[in-house]
Amino acid sequence: HRLVYASCSIYSLSCNRVFFFKQFNKELSQLIAMATQLKPPKPLPRKKSNEFSERAKQKKDSLQKEARRRSRSRGGYDCEYIEQPPKYLQSECPICLVVLRDPHQVSCCGNSFCRVCIKRVQTSSSPCPTCNNDSFSIFQDKRLQRSLYAFRVKCPHAKEGCQWTGELGELGKHLNERP
Repeated sequence: HRLVYASCSIYSLSCNRVFFFKQFNKELSQLIAMATQLKPPKPLPRKKSNEFSERAKQKKDSLQKEARRRSRSRGGYDCEYIEQPPKYLQSECPICLVVLRDPHQVSCCGNSFCRVCIKRVQTSSSPCPTCNNDSFSIFQDKRLQRSLYAFRVKCPHAKEGCQWTGELGELGKHLNERP
């Protein structure tokens, strides 16, 4: 009796498998038929490399303008050089992206930042903005300050009509005296 029951259950399992495979083949053939009727997608229009680079440049410019706008309340000077410093001389703060004011150097990677910018990072217990080192100390970069402060700049308010030009080291005094 058990043998008959076992053989019947095996037969029913095999029938179920046959039904399943027939159903699977039917659905697969329907999918293949639908896929052959589909049209290939149209290729996306290719952008000219000039358009892309122009858009990237505009985005970079807008980000720099925004950083400069925010930097008025931050550490650096938002001014324009009359004579450009050499490329090997770091003249911009990596945080506020404007000319360094009171340059301070970090012990971990040797980069210089505006005192206000790097103090803000240090007091918030954040890692170094350039090398992500968790612990660092800061000290005044007097050599860089002497080098940078000797270059001639225009007043940040030149667009509003201020005619002042002078050494970067005198800019703070000029801005404090300006009405």
